[in-house]
Amino acid sequence: MKRILVALFALCLLFSSCRKQDNTDIASPFSFYHIAAQGNETVISSQIVSLDANNLPLKEVVLRYMQEPAAQGLWHAIPAALQLESCEKQGETAVIVFKQRGVLAKIDRTLAFACLSKTILQLDGIERVSLSTDLAGETVVLTQKDILLIDTGAQDPLEDIVLYFADADRRYLVRETQSVAPIADKPRYIMEQLLSLHDANALRSGIPAGTRLLDINVQNGVCTVDLSSEFVENMAEDFAAERMAVYSIVNSLTQLPEISTVDFWVSGAPQERLRFLDLRMGVARNEQVIVAPSGEDVLDATLYCVCNEELVEVPRAVSLSQDSTTAQQLLEALLAFESVNGIANAVPQGTKILSLRIENNLCVVDFTREFIDGCQTAQQEDLAARAVIATLTALEDITSVEILVEGLTPQ
Repeated sequence: MKRILVALFALCLLFSSCRKQDNTDIASPFSFYHIAAQGNETVISSQIVSLDANNLPLKEVVLRYMQEPAAQGLWHAIPAALQLESCEKQGETAVIVFKQRGVLAKIDRTLAFACLSKTILQLDGIERVSLSTDLAGETVVLTQKDILLIDTGAQDPLEDIVLYFADADRRYLVRETQSVAPIADKPRYIMEQLLSLHDANALRSGIPAGTRLLDINVQNGVCTVDLSSEFVENMAEDFAAERMAVYSIVNSLTQLPEISTVDFWVSGAPQERLRFLDLRMGVARNEQVIVAPSGEDVLDATLYCVCNEELVEVPRAVSLSQDSTTAQQLLEALLAFESVNGIANAVPQGTKILSLRIENNLCVVDFTREFIDGCQTAQQEDLAARAVIATLTALEDITSVEILVEGLTPQ
């Protein structure tokens, strides 16, 4: 009887070998991973295809993978019972949902998800793949380290725990991965590690010194973290400090599938807000806080938004295209900013850019009427104008900004 080296998703996927074809004569080689038989074992094997995958939309890559016939000696990992329902990139996560038609054995779903994940994880900027079906009722999240190419069945299984720390500039979170033996209470372990290791390896969680974990529990997708008073008392009166401390905790905890949002308590009582951030509705994972991808087509920009009636700097990685100017794309990113946890877009919703031109370091931007009509007070108008000016003048070739509304200078 054939032996299939696949453990539970909660641990890791185990495969005995990985076979590659010769790609000497193939331009833009890319691997599609399928299933093959090797002796008495079922293994994952790669099929090299000519595909410029990093320049294609994620959905097109997934469809090409599902439609491309497997090479001789391989059989396709995606069974006919799985049909693609949706596919999108959310930050560094590829989120893929299937419709399931008919009965599907769990082992077949396991192999299908493993092969597809290993294929998609080759793409630039993809660090994890989230997979689910409309019938299974659970979501599986896989990273490259979840798929091992050796048989470790005789060893004690290890789990990867990811901790998020602030980078040196307090703009983005960076990852630190720990491989540990199975842990019964993962939320408590994560918090204890964040509080004890925030100075290790030159990484800083940003959690204020002296903060202690008083209690932690998870119920209905909400993780309630009760911290000592030092979390508030020793917090720097600085937006970046609050943002890094909060999302270091939130993004570390929400890697666990049972946690969707985090409620912050201090000394046994709900903490409604910090100096800047509003915590009343719970805080969800924010992929855009994680370290920005690098590359010529990515701008590490700063958007100016409003929080507690002050302008604050929100770092944002903006993907650039050749279709419009950098200033236009940066301004569109500002207009598209969605308010969250008290960080609001100072520019009124519905505002659109009619035109934008740069002459001698002066940027002239013409907005639709919503830019004025959406402001209820003079203070809101002032913040909206300042947000636009500060965001644009962060670019090297812009030193001043003139704002028009439907071709006219607003009073």
